[in-house]
Amino acid sequence: MKAIKELCTNQPAPTTRSVKCKLGVAAFLVLATVSGMAETRYVNVNSPTPVAPFLTWKTAATNIQDAVDAASAGDEVVVTNGVYQLGGEEWRATTPSPDYRLTRVVVTNAITLRSVNGPTVTFIQGEGEDNPYHIFYGTTELIRCVYLAHDARLIGFTLTNGWSDLGGGVYCESTNSAVSNCIIAGNHAYRMCSGDCLPGPMGGGVYGGTLKNSTLVGNSAFPTVIAEIDNGLYFLTA
Repeated sequence: MKAIKELCTNQPAPTTRSVKCKLGVAAFLVLATVSGMAETRYVNVNSPTPVAPFLTWKTAATNIQDAVDAASAGDEVVVTNGVYQLGGEEWRATTPSPDYRLTRVVVTNAITLRSVNGPTVTFIQGEGEDNPYHIFYGTTELIRCVYLAHDARLIGFTLTNGWSDLGGGVYCESTNSAVSNCIIAGNHAYRMCSGDCLPGPMGGGVYGGTLKNSTLVGNSAFPTVIAEIDNGLYFLTA
């Protein structure tokens, strides 16, 4: 910027050179403004000194949600190797049916969330177990792996052991929510209901979005019907 100021100082106003200088300054300011709009946040599960807003590896967040919360639209959150099984927020889907489950990583704006070294070494892990009794009485928390907002991107993770009513692995807000180079394995869509379980749970691995170059394995969706028998509970998995 200093060099541009020196180049353009005391130039005669009507000359072609002075006009070029003004255009050069304007272009520089535009580029500076644009480059300042997008930032990169860093995540390392073993970071010894996490300090918001997590703009260097030295100050990287230890859980993904903290870095995502610090990011603005257009930013990138970069995650290094590890199992990320802490953090998260409650997020509620209102369509096609209510969903009150916690989600390990909630991305509410148009950012890119990507791993450094790919899905074989970078895991986002939800929480749950195939035990209706525990789920009903609240001794087991059900946690989805990821929620992605419109225009958000998820790249290079394994999503596993996610549980929710809709999209146990990842729930995508729209077809513009993009998931790529991911392994989505061992996730479940699960609903507790009395009598009619419609609409049923949907998307054990993925609900909505656009999926590219990814692998889905061992995901499931199933309702559990609860009937009252002799003042107790009888669970039947359909």
